[in-house]
Amino acid sequence: MFILLLISLLWEATLGLPYGWWAFQDAQMTGLRITAWSRLPIEEVFVWIAVTYATVIVYENVRRWQSTERSLLQALFGSNKLSGSASKSGYSRQ
Repeated sequence: MFILLLISLLWEATLGLPYGWWAFQDAQMTGLRITAWSRLPIEEVFVWIAVTYATVIVYENVRRWQSTERSLLQALFGSNKLSGSASKSGYSRQ
């Protein structure tokens, strides 16, 4: 995950900002900038960290879901069968 974050931040700071691909509105920013990287707004760093983390989490969850060989609805919400633990414990619905 660290490598993915590092590559994306370096790409943005070395290619995106100097060539003016992003038009940040100074009035909408907090004012904190990383001056060594073409005045990269600090908000952009936090967005890249959050996106990288979310991408890795989604990838890992999909990978685990596919390895279970269950349908998406079963993986997300469980099966609609009553588990046998309630009937074996002696408790019944009344």
